[in-house]
Amino acid sequence: MDKISLFTKFIELFKKWCYNISLLSTDGMLVKRPLLVGDDFVLVGFKTAEWEEKLLKK
Repeated sequence: MDKISLFTKFIELFKKWCYNISLLSTDGMLVKRPLLVGDDFVLVGFKTAEWEEKLLKK
C-alpha cells in the first residue's frame, strides 16, 4: 500500500471516529457497557477482577 492510500485510509477512519465521538457526546445512553477485544479474549461489561486478570497478566 502506498503512502497516499494509507493517508487516505487514515483520514477516512479519523472522520468515522469523529462522527462516533460526536454521537456519544450527545447521547450518553449509547454507551451501555464497555467492550474490549484482545488477541485471545473479549471482555463485556466491567467486572474488575476479569479486567485485571486479562490486562495485568504478564
